[in-house]
Amino acid sequence: MSPGCVNPELEEEKPDAPSMADVLQAYEEPSADLTPQSMAGLLVSVAEYVEVLGAAEGFGFLFDDVLGALDEEGEGDGAESGLVGLREAGLEVREQPASLNGNGFARVTRVCNGWEGGSSPDPNDGAIELIIGFTESQVDPVAWGDFLGCRYRIQDNNLLINGDLRIWLGDSLSFSGLEQVGQSPLLVAIDGLVELEGSVSLSALDFRLIPELGSYEIRLPVEGGHVIFFVEGEATKFRAANGVWTCNLEAATCTNDGDPSDTFSW
Repeated sequence: MSPGCVNPELEEEKPDAPSMADVLQAYEEPSADLTPQSMAGLLVSVAEYVEVLGAAEGFGFLFDDVLGALDEEGEGDGAESGLVGLREAGLEVREQPASLNGNGFARVTRVCNGWEGGSSPDPNDGAIELIIGFTESQVDPVAWGDFLGCRYRIQDNNLLINGDLRIWLGDSLSFSGLEQVGQSPLLVAIDGLVELEGSVSLSALDFRLIPELGSYEIRLPVEGGHVIFFVEGEATKFRAANGVWTCNLEAATCTNDGDPSDTFSW
């Protein structure tokens, strides 16, 4: 099927979205303590994850290339005008017509932009496939799909991504309010290879965008579970099972925000 086309004869049941309950809970409930013993490994992980997210510019292309295309185009409203937006954006769309109760979905394919900076899409550069469900005029909370050997170039950075993709959009997003994407927390989870050429290779990555902080949170594995890393202003912070900690990396000290007398060094 050529880009921008819809097969009106397609009769495919709306697929069930994968759950993101485990990842959402992980960001609300860190499972490990922050300790002096964990800091050396954590700082290596922080440097790697931050380098990848910085090179990928927070994976904003996911929203620019795919979710942005859902914005309303032309006349009409609700799910149908969102699909018009997909078609006019030059994306390949396979559509299950809405049933009487207004359920449907769009299956979107975006060829990745490649490392050579070509002017036209090249299937050899891989693709992003994404399923976006809708119910009446509401976008479903989870969009999901795959990076298929995706070679993506941002500035001078070459990324290779291959694996499952899940995006938490929130549970109250409408087609008529898609400009609000990014105004509330979004969670991106990639289960598979995320590689920054010549530098960092990760076997999985998830992060939560926090608009009010103008920053993001990253889940980091440590012995016994995980902690959450984030930056608030110029402060480096960790949210852990034993509290929220502000760390001075130059002085190699951390202080518990809830009890300033509780500090440690490493």
